[in-house]
Amino acid sequence: MTDILINILTQTVQFIAVVYAVGFIIYLLNKLFYRIVDGNKAVCYATGFIGTPVHELSHALMCVVFCHRIKEIKLFKVDEKSGTLGYVRHSYNPRNLYQAAGNYFIGVAPIIVGTVILYFSMRFLLPDDTYLRISGRMAALAGASGNAWAAFSGVFTTMGLMVADVFGAITSGFKWWIFILIVFFIALHMNLSGADIKGSLRGLPIVVLFIVIINFALGFIKPVYGGFTAFMVSAGGYLTGMLLLSVIFSAICLLFGLVIRGIMELFRHLHR
Repeated sequence: MTDILINILTQTVQFIAVVYAVGFIIYLLNKLFYRIVDGNKAVCYATGFIGTPVHELSHALMCVVFCHRIKEIKLFKVDEKSGTLGYVRHSYNPRNLYQAAGNYFIGVAPIIVGTVILYFSMRFLLPDDTYLRISGRMAALAGASGNAWAAFSGVFTTMGLMVADVFGAITSGFKWWIFILIVFFIALHMNLSGADIKGSLRGLPIVVLFIVIINFALGFIKPVYGGFTAFMVSAGGYLTGMLLLSVIFSAICLLFGLVIRGIMELFRHLHR
């Protein structure tokens, strides 16, 4: 029974709490970036013409999966006043449990889809040895999940090592540059806005209840439950690792934003 409760807590933290935390952190970095560049349309188009459509299409994809009706969708439309770059408006039947649960996945869809894109980009665009090193670090992170302090203290070390792994492959060829561009375009837009989080909360209780039910249902079938737990721990480690990379590259984008702001201020000064 204790093992089941610990697994429920671990899965809830890895697949819900971490997703919300990282999504909100990237949201803050995203807002800071566009505030720093002062809503410059050229910068908005340059940084958002890929990331924003992917963000909105991820919402739309989950709407389709969970049978929500898409009422309106804007994949990329810069609104300087609100700071909005795109949106998806949808409706559902609140009495339908499946559709209601879908609200969680629709809300956090940019994290889910963005993580999948970044993982496959890393798998096929980075050298095999770099991919294997990063995968090993994610596996180690997953292995530490049973010890809260080890997991927490290992996060920062893992983040540094993964960045070193990525940039250590800079001489590997043009595929590395494609990977970096994809990461920069996607990572900064894997954000969860207040509206995304609010919408996802409608389905959160059902998702948590599902986690509880499946753990208790499988908990009494030891061989099956062992495999299920191992899979969830591994998946949680990979998800956490990819989200950490997303935060790092979003922060690097913010630094680029500061550089762009400095250049813009310099040009304004020179043309006075």
